[in-house]
Amino acid sequence: MKSICLVDFGYVVNSVGGAERVLADLANNLYTRGYKITIIACEEKVGEPYYHINEGVKFYNISYSKELALPVRILRKLFKIMRIDYGYVFNKRTINKKLSNIFKEEEVDLVINFFPADLCYVMANKPNNIPVIEMLHGSARWLEKYLDSTRDISIENRIRDVDVLHVLLPSYKEMLKKRFNNRIEAIPNIVPNMPRCNYAKKIVYLSRYDIDKQVHLLIEAFYKIAYRFPEWQLHVYGMEYTKGYKQYCQSLVQKYGLQKSAFLHESVDNVNRVLKDASVCAFPSKYEGFPLALTEAMSAGLPCIGYKSCSGVNELIIDGVNGFLVSDGIDSFAIKMAALMGDEQLCRIMGTNATNIIKKYNEDLVINQWIELINSLGNKL
Repeated sequence: MKSICLVDFGYVVNSVGGAERVLADLANNLYTRGYKITIIACEEKVGEPYYHINEGVKFYNISYSKELALPVRILRKLFKIMRIDYGYVFNKRTINKKLSNIFKEEEVDLVINFFPADLCYVMANKPNNIPVIEMLHGSARWLEKYLDSTRDISIENRIRDVDVLHVLLPSYKEMLKKRFNNRIEAIPNIVPNMPRCNYAKKIVYLSRYDIDKQVHLLIEAFYKIAYRFPEWQLHVYGMEYTKGYKQYCQSLVQKYGLQKSAFLHESVDNVNRVLKDASVCAFPSKYEGFPLALTEAMSAGLPCIGYKSCSGVNELIIDGVNGFLVSDGIDSFAIKMAALMGDEQLCRIMGTNATNIIKKYNEDLVINQWIELINSLGNKL
C-alpha cells in the first residue's frame, strides 16, 4: 500500500470552494482504490473539512497561534505589504516540526502539495527521495502573474525542484513548458453526474462574492433585459470573499429595482437542487483554472455564458455549441442571456450538448489518470 499525503494549507476547515472539493474528491477516490491517505491542513479554525472525507482518511490540522505581541503583529503587516511569506518567518519552527513528525509517522511515500507558496514547508521536511507533485488550481497565466508579482524568488525555485507540476488543462501545460523544465502533467478536476435540470426560468451563478468573479457585471447585464422577461429570475450563490463586495452587489439590485427578480444567496449545500431548478448558467468570471461550478452546470444540462477572455471558461464553453462566449463588457453578455431566455428549445439543445461534452471528466476517467501518474513515479516510491 502506498502512503500518500495531501498537503493543503489553504482553506480546508469548514470552508466551501473548488479547491476544497478537489481535496475531498481526490482523497476519497484514492483511498477507495487502496491507497493510504493523509491530509494535512494548517489553520487556526477548529473543525473538519466542509466536504465529506472518508473515515479511513487521516486528517491533521497542524494549527498555530497568531496571538503575538504588538511589535510582531506590526512586522507581520509590513511583511504582507512587501509580499514576504510572514507565516513562514514567524511559525517556521512549529510548522516544520509537526509536518516532519507526521511524514515520519505515516511513512509517507508521496506528497501532493496544493499551493506553491507552501512548498517551503514540504520541501524542507519531506523524507529524502520522496517524490512531490505540485498542483496548480488556477490557470498558467495566474501562476506566471503570481510568480512575477511576488518578491520571493524561492517559490519559483521550489517549483522547479518538484517531480511533477500538475495543471488542469493541456493548454496550461504548453504555456508553462516555456518557463519550467519539470515534468508537467494535465489532469482535469472530477465533474460529478448531476440530475438533469427542468428548465425553469432561472439564471444561476454559483461562485463566491469576489471582485474577480464579477457578479456586479451579471447584475448590470440582467438589468438591461429583465423588463423583457418579467417571469425570469437571477440567483447568485456563494460565500463572501472580497470584503464589502456582496453589499455592493446588493446595492446594485436595489438601485435597479430588481429586488423581486435578482437574489443574492449564501453558499448552498444542495447544489443539485439549485441547478435542477434553472435554465441558464451565467459565468462572468474574470479568470479561472477549471471552474467546478461551471462544469457541474453543464453536467446538469444547462447552457452556459462566459467571457472569451476568461481562462478555463473559454476552453470548457464551445461557442454556439454548449453555450456562448462573449466579448468583455455588459452588453454582449446581456444579448446572449436574452437569446437563451427567449428560446427554450435552444436552451435544451445546448444543454444536451453540454452534458455530452462534460462526460469526459467523469470520476473514473480522471482518477485513472491520477493513478497512472502515481504509478509512473514507482521507481521513487
